[in-house]
Amino acid sequence: MRAALYVRTSTGEQHADVQMDKLRKIAAERGWEVVAEFVDAAVSSGRKRRPEFEKMLMLAREKGVDLICAVALDRYARSLWELLDLSERLASWGVDLVSLREQIDTSGAAGKLIFHLMGAVAEFERALLRERTIAGLEAARRRGRQLGRPRLDVDTDL
Repeated sequence: MRAALYVRTSTGEQHADVQMDKLRKIAAERGWEVVAEFVDAAVSSGRKRRPEFEKMLMLAREKGVDLICAVALDRYARSLWELLDLSERLASWGVDLVSLREQIDTSGAAGKLIFHLMGAVAEFERALLRERTIAGLEAARRRGRQLGRPRLDVDTDL
């Protein structure tokens, strides 16, 4: 298995080598060929751009690796939605995702099951949120509440 290892640290005080050492050890134990290592140092999870992560995804999309591995799911994504989106993209490219802390490995049946369950729960949560939002809007309308942006008073005679 050709692997890409990914490390992200949130602050300058954290050391990427601690994470990378764990990943290299696991790769050696499992007999993976490490073809690339990517490190986004001092990149908060709230930032949209993670240059090394994006490079890793390009390599995955080009079929340069069979799996990507990080120490925890929160290194990959900031939310469940983002994680599921990543999982779907990787699956469409034939690339598996591994997370050490959560012991998730989508190359096996159990790892795929966990991701499908997470996806089902996320879809259920989205549906509940939608139902609550619609119910709230309908209740507000029944109370006579004006919804949406206030109308602008525009002088068309100019």
